[in-house]
Amino acid sequence: MAAAVTVAEMVTGKSKQIEAVNPAALLEEQGINSPTTLICVAEIAAFGMELDDSQSGIASGQDSREIEIDDLTDPLLRCLNCIQHLVRAYRITAHALVPEPTYQRMRPWALTATRALDGDGPPKFEGVIHLSHQNFHDALPRKLDDGQLLQWQSSVQLLSAKDPSALYHERMLDAEYSLTVAGDYGAAILNAAMATEVFLDSVLGLLYWERHGGAPRADGKIDRATAAFSKDLRPRLRSEYHPLIGGPWDLNVIGPLQSWNVQVARARNRIVHRGYRPGPSEAADALNAVSQFIDWIGDLLAAKASQYPRAASMIVTPDRMRKQNAPERVIKNIDDLARAEPPWRDNYSAWRDRVDAGVVRRGQA
Repeated sequence: MAAAVTVAEMVTGKSKQIEAVNPAALLEEQGINSPTTLICVAEIAAFGMELDDSQSGIASGQDSREIEIDDLTDPLLRCLNCIQHLVRAYRITAHALVPEPTYQRMRPWALTATRALDGDGPPKFEGVIHLSHQNFHDALPRKLDDGQLLQWQSSVQLLSAKDPSALYHERMLDAEYSLTVAGDYGAAILNAAMATEVFLDSVLGLLYWERHGGAPRADGKIDRATAAFSKDLRPRLRSEYHPLIGGPWDLNVIGPLQSWNVQVARARNRIVHRGYRPGPSEAADALNAVSQFIDWIGDLLAAKASQYPRAASMIVTPDRMRKQNAPERVIKNIDDLARAEPPWRDNYSAWRDRVDAGVVRRGQA
């Protein structure tokens, strides 16, 4: 913050602590001592109306949290949009391995100065705009309480065992980070799409393992599962899930599946195949669509807990099973099975590795 204030004072002519240099002279080292620190200041013209104090957003201290971050009527966001274009061009020109500047990557405040286009002299320092986030990239990590420490230890084991729910949540955290911290809306949608496919893949795999694959063993049959996973995603959605857990799996029927298809799957295809750059509202809608779609699948599976106790236990909580009217005896039976049988996650993972190898062989045949 102190450095930013110093730069602002220099730009507005109130400080001589920083010496302004000609970039060409700096490159040629003509009469310039080798500096220890270089600070680049870019002035971007954000054209706007002449406003009186009652109308001026900056002068009246308007909190930028009242402004949508894709609203280019806001001067700060127009400046950032212009800088983004310049940096994107620089990255591909210089092969620069630097991140794109985004609203979320900025500090939670921005110093602002203005001047008339036909005016002379330094700009007028206006003040500080508070942004709508608290992203301090050098902030210390949050300390876990005792309950969270136990959950952390459990998560280490779950990730090591390739637990389906843990892998899904990991991808969704990547999506949320991309949306709210990095400001990379395309990556947010791509990560949300990956999270969904991880979840869909895991649910179908667990259902096939339990119904056709000899669960809880790892050496059961894989022929039916191999045939199912040899299909692309959309044919699997249309043909595989309904016979196992019910529900409407028609992409043309209004509901969580259709919303996911429109807001996530189609958006993902535009990003991957056309280089489309979505906005923040599109990314937020995609994450919401994934959450609703996953909740819907979880409810379908919870309602079938008596038929698929192992799959249900590894995907949904006992509370969700109760909300779907699963009897207490079913939940108790799941607990008894988990204690009596070999480790479900390890055996499912080993069985699934065999299925994946079978899919590869079919593809090479």
